Amino acid sequence: DHIHFQACPRKHMPLENRVESLLGTGGSGSLEYLSGIREARLYHLKEYARGVFVICAETAKSQAKLFYRLLDCSPVKDGDSEPRINVISWHSAGEYRTIVIFRETHRPHHYFLEGPDRIAMSPGCADMGGVFVAPRKEDFDKMDSAMLERIVDEVTIPEEDEHSIIWRLTRDQKKLEVGIMSADEIVFE
Repeated sequence: DHIHFQACPRKHMPLENRVESLLGTGGSGSLEYLSGIREARLYHLKEYARGVFVICAETAKSQAKLFYRLLDCSPVKDGDSEPRINVISWHSAGEYRTIVIFRETHRPHHYFLEGPDRIAMSPGCADMGGVFVAPRKEDFDKMDSAMLERIVDEVTIPEEDEHSIIWRLTRDQKKLEVGIMSADEIVFE
């Protein structure tokens, strides 16, 4: 229902830096290869949050192909026309690189509370990339790593949706061979 474009200098987003590090070391078990085409690869990031995928491509066209394939394999909430996502993109080491973070909701429940339990944080792309913005001092004072983890956990997709996306991306289609037959009557069993 809305779109925001944000820009920041390279290497200022902790999630971007982590992905760069993992790509440089071959993934270290945290970056799982899922699928690819000739000039592009799609990975699942198995740390930080659920529903985080990474696309690396030599060409913009190849990147777009894998991006749309990922979206085609993703659930769409009732009433929405497309999946809820945050996208972080950059160019590095001769490749287009994109992180796609699937969202369950725009805001955690704390945003809607009244009184001292309210936290007016509404995590956008920068927040999901690791730069959390607290609009009020009292919100900043309430933050610790456990609270940030709960907020990220609440706004990202459920585990079953993440598994569904991965299954759709990696499932094997059995090969079916059909011969041409001709007869007065053909019986199948």
